[in-house]
Amino acid sequence: MSQSDRRRILLHIGLQFTGAPTIQVALSDSRDALARQGVRVVEVDRLGWPLVYLFAKPDRTQEKGDPRFRSLSGARRAGARPEAVRAARKALDAALDDPNAHTVILSCELLAEHLRWREVKALAERLREAGEVTVLAYLREPGAYAQLAAETRLREGVAMRALKRVPPQPGFRKSLKKFIRHFGAEAMDLRVQHPRRLLNGDLLDDFEAACGLAPGTLARPKRRGPPRLSLAAAWALNLRNRLVGWKRPGRAMRFPPALSARLAEALPGRTYRIAPETRREARRRSRKDLIWLGRLLGRRPFPSGRGPALPQRARTPGP
Repeated sequence: MSQSDRRRILLHIGLQFTGAPTIQVALSDSRDALARQGVRVVEVDRLGWPLVYLFAKPDRTQEKGDPRFRSLSGARRAGARPEAVRAARKALDAALDDPNAHTVILSCELLAEHLRWREVKALAERLREAGEVTVLAYLREPGAYAQLAAETRLREGVAMRALKRVPPQPGFRKSLKKFIRHFGAEAMDLRVQHPRRLLNGDLLDDFEAACGLAPGTLARPKRRGPPRLSLAAAWALNLRNRLVGWKRPGRAMRFPPALSARLAEALPGRTYRIAPETRREARRRSRKDLIWLGRLLGRRPFPSGRGPALPQRARTPGP
């Protein structure tokens, strides 16, 4: 390919609760303006499930089969359809083979969580055929991650007592090591989702800088993500989840409270906050990941000053 030696490919992998939907909406709304600048955006539906299934390989050696291919419903089932996968391949190939594009941007947070090691390898091989790849990931501090994840889990049918028992954790090593292994540590651009670390304290300003775009290139979405839950809304969802999931918690998650969540979000009041001990437990469980991440970055990853002391010298961890 004549342009492969100078084309830049930016793969944005999220991660969860770091504003990936906001970035994807901004890219979609700005695709025409970006195309005039020689920047091609790969669009694979709203959530990106077809792109996952494009590289995902069913593992039939696992008991009950690969969990990604069990009990498919909603967007996940639509993304697994052959026509959706073919459309994803066509969109990806068209962007990577576009001779007029000096930059290709691919944003999908599902890749980090749902692709296995060998599948990330296949993704890396495909992207490297077209140009120089940079893997961009935003990182959320474990306590803040637990707060945002708790609100999402409540909407999905999980009760508060389950969140207190095992607080959600970001799992930095699980998500990033496979990308470091197959793309190389030098290709990773890791950024902290914190106002003191983002350019101008704004996610889209920071993303534009990471992509080499002029300030203000991306259209600003009118609404960024779902509204925060009030304390009354959180307790209403918790009551619903406990009643529906009485003795069978899985039932409440199989039938998430779609209508109840919309009604609960309308309840006014002060914002729902998880208990301080739940935040501390989330940080404690993430301690090893924080040490690993600090060595990778060469500094303490989050500016809050919380967590264990980290070495100052940079060192790339092994795969």
